[in-house]
Amino acid sequence: RATHSQLTVIPEGDDVHEAFGWASLSPKRYSAGATYLKLKKAYRLDARLLGGPRAIIVSNEYDKVFPLDIFPEQLIKSTLAFNIDKMEQL
Repeated sequence: RATHSQLTVIPEGDDVHEAFGWASLSPKRYSAGATYLKLKKAYRLDARLLGGPRAIIVSNEYDKVFPLDIFPEQLIKSTLAFNIDKMEQL
């Protein structure tokens, strides 16, 4: 019996150079929040961080898009802290 799996490949983004890309507000950029009144549009996403490492702020944004019935933000935090007991509880 075959199992279902999904593989997503996105470009690295190292071919795109933007001056102060992290600070630009533009409707051309994807945003998970309702930053702009926009129509449904296809975006070209890549692996760039646009500003470097970020702190994890619990805002329940992951819950809106995460397909499993777990707490993804708490799981990520406990994984980064190497808290095995907390990871198993989640």
